[in-house]
Amino acid sequence: MLARVADSLYWMSRYLERVEFSARLVGLQLQRLPVNSAREIAEGWSLVFRCLSAQPPGAESFGEAEDDDYLFADGYALTDFLTFEASNPSSILASFHGARENARQVRDCLSAALWTCLNRTYLGLRGTALVDEWTKEPERFYADIVEGVQQFDGICQGTLQRGDHWRFMQLGKYIERAQLVATTLLAHSRGPLSSGTDGGGERWTNALRACNALEAYGRTHGGDVNASDALALLVCDAAQPHSLGFAAQRLWEVLEAVDPPLSGRSRAAPFAALDRISDLLSRCVGAPMPAQQALVAEILESYRNFHGLLEREYVYYPVHA
Repeated sequence: MLARVADSLYWMSRYLERVEFSARLVGLQLQRLPVNSAREIAEGWSLVFRCLSAQPPGAESFGEAEDDDYLFADGYALTDFLTFEASNPSSILASFHGARENARQVRDCLSAALWTCLNRTYLGLRGTALVDEWTKEPERFYADIVEGVQQFDGICQGTLQRGDHWRFMQLGKYIERAQLVATTLLAHSRGPLSSGTDGGGERWTNALRACNALEAYGRTHGGDVNASDALALLVCDAAQPHSLGFAAQRLWEVLEAVDPPLSGRSRAAPFAALDRISDLLSRCVGAPMPAQQALVAEILESYRNFHGLLEREYVYYPVHA
């Protein structure tokens, strides 16, 4: 497979994973607007931006207002910034555009159903203005974006051969997911929201919702959410699709299929990065929460390093005469 094809498939999947995660975060925040206090709304927006490693517009004055009406109006501006703002390279629309452009370059590698699904969802998003959705049910709009990406993923599962094209899409998907989940865990662990009389229950409930893990948590731990158990689930549980452990396992399996071991040849550098991540994850098991938080920061940096090594090894590798 050509390196440029691998790169396009990889980035297409990364962009789509970011679209889904961003839409879920914004949708969850919008659900809380009518029922939360002004302070909780402002803190919620701060968390959303930290989860996405982004800065809100006018960050120097963000969070100072205490008036409910102001914060509701500000919520509209922040929602628009995260969804449609052209100057925000990480907006949902910009990320979807990046996914579509990468898919367009490799259309011959995608089934007709895949391209149609992606293109239809993108064009529907591009043809929408937030003002049209805000007075109706804006959280439903974001749920539809999430479902559009999930439909694309389902068509992938049902139509694509499990060759290298599929594998590079999986690499992109799980690297992006791991970084977003790690950033979300750190955002919910640090800052002014790290203290509270409820032990962080509501905050960590929101983190579990953002990672599609609240129901799984409830089946294991019941309805009362505590930070330690939530963090353990999203870091160590290799059976939870949005956990860091699950992503590491899938990345190892896919990378080994892309680059199988050969007798007499040392493993490529990305394998060492995955070994490092596995070691950090094993150290998280049973560790106290402050230690887990420090390890999550190391895991996030290791996933970023893995991305760089992956591209250097399989995309931008040197050509020898």
